[in-house]
Amino acid sequence: MIGFLVLLSIRFDFGHCVYPSRAHPYFTSGRLLNGAAVPFFVLFAYAIEWVASWTRREWMRWVLLGVVVVLTLSWQLSINAPALSSRYNFFHRPAIQ
Repeated sequence: MIGFLVLLSIRFDFGHCVYPSRAHPYFTSGRLLNGAAVPFFVLFAYAIEWVASWTRREWMRWVLLGVVVVLTLSWQLSINAPALSSRYNFFHRPAIQ
């Protein structure tokens, strides 16, 4: 993933752009990082298929995927809990009437 990100970043000439620039040519925006994560997702899908092939049960891959999704969501929510409960959060602003 990092190699793919570097390849994407150095492929373009950013000219006099402030971000990214010739001095710091690496993409760090979330949208572009998500695009660079494609090789990771392909490898992840292959790993789930490989582990599920041990049992020869079709439903096992869905169980593995569900476990990973639940763990990822729970960890992400626990990390984001302070920001989500902050009074400066967008959801805590009073509604404009």
